[in-house]
Amino acid sequence: MDTIVIIILASILFGGLGVFIYFIIRMILKPQQVSNLSNLVKQGKTAQAIRTAKQILQDDPRDCETHYLLGKALLQDGKDELALMEYKTVNQIGDFRGSLKESIFRREMADLFLKYDQEEEALKEYLLLIQKEPNEANHLFMAGLIFERRKKPVQALNYYKKTINLDPAHSQAYMHLGVLLYGAKKENDAKTFLQKALKLDSAQHQAYYYLGKINKDQKNYAAAIEFFEKGQKDQAFKIKCLIERGICLIMIKNFDQAMTDLERVVRLAETEKINDREILFARYFLALCYEKGRKLDQAIGQWELIYTRDKNFKDVAEKLSQFQDLRSDDVMKDYMTATNARFEDICLAVADETNHSVTDVQMIKQGCRIFVVEKNTGQWRNARKFPKLMLFLRSTSNVDLPVVRNFHEDITNFKVSRGMIFAGTQFTRTAMEFAETRPIEVYDKDKLLELLHRVNKKGKEK
Repeated sequence: MDTIVIIILASILFGGLGVFIYFIIRMILKPQQVSNLSNLVKQGKTAQAIRTAKQILQDDPRDCETHYLLGKALLQDGKDELALMEYKTVNQIGDFRGSLKESIFRREMADLFLKYDQEEEALKEYLLLIQKEPNEANHLFMAGLIFERRKKPVQALNYYKKTINLDPAHSQAYMHLGVLLYGAKKENDAKTFLQKALKLDSAQHQAYYYLGKINKDQKNYAAAIEFFEKGQKDQAFKIKCLIERGICLIMIKNFDQAMTDLERVVRLAETEKINDREILFARYFLALCYEKGRKLDQAIGQWELIYTRDKNFKDVAEKLSQFQDLRSDDVMKDYMTATNARFEDICLAVADETNHSVTDVQMIKQGCRIFVVEKNTGQWRNARKFPKLMLFLRSTSNVDLPVVRNFHEDITNFKVSRGMIFAGTQFTRTAMEFAETRPIEVYDKDKLLELLHRVNKKGKEK
């Protein structure tokens, strides 16, 4: 309407004087229009602001401030891509006279570029800002952050160091320095910067995660567990912290607590968007906890889930092959997973099946130790009976040389004539070779399974 009035007046007055008056009136009215537009944007009257801005631009398409305010209104309206186009127009015109502040505009434009992963363009804005406002530490920090995102750690380190030289209280710069130094395997320096970040701002929870990693690498598991506990407050690192804490608990053999943490991760995977690789690791270590607790059905279930995702993940294929008997044979599964009381009954039945009488039973950490003598048979009823030692193992690992060597020492210490080892797994080559030259008989899972089936058959016949 104002433009129409001006045109009418110019038409009445004719000639150069009319044109002159037209531009004079326009110069008077336009600042008021832009001021009204600015107020509409501040009040959040988005639709009205957009309409007003477009009306102004019809008269003056190169009005830098109006393009900027239109961009702001479009941002409020959730039309970020259109807003970015307006900001680019402002950048092309480059007229920052009046109330439009170039530094504010460039910060906002850099944020938009980052939102759309245009890191190169965002970096250009921050480098310009560094030139215009050299004493603003956050410009240096943002440049460092972009270099870090672009996998250029040397440049990132340089800008982070400049940041803290300018602002010694910039906690984020200390934290990112620590992270980069950890990645460069400079753990002591990384620890110094991470601790400084937390001293300045205890809410830098990401720093707790990396301090946990450093302590875990240094085998200081108690400290690592505490750091990972605190690091869970950062939602972006919550799952990582739970998994790492679970691994530390496994290292100190606290399998029950580790199981609780890792089960929590698996439950969260069902409701939250979590990196699939992280879940595979969580399931793998959860299966280890189940294995140690002889919850082999659950362990196998986790291995099978991992195998469907990645057939080459760690030793999962080997684990599934190793426990094939448990997946298909209830007798072996009963031996491996039974309660201690039930397990003792099974061992006594196997001793009886091998024609031995039991003189003593001892439950031990690895399984069960039984002292036996051979039963009387035939014409040798009055023959002297020599004591033997039976060792029943239900570890999920193959029986290695140290186990057989320790068993041989037990034979000597307990003053028995021979020993027999029964295992639900295989014996390693070195273990077999050692046993062959000693008074030791070995029963691997195949031989044991045969005995268990005979025992089971007799039990059913009774």
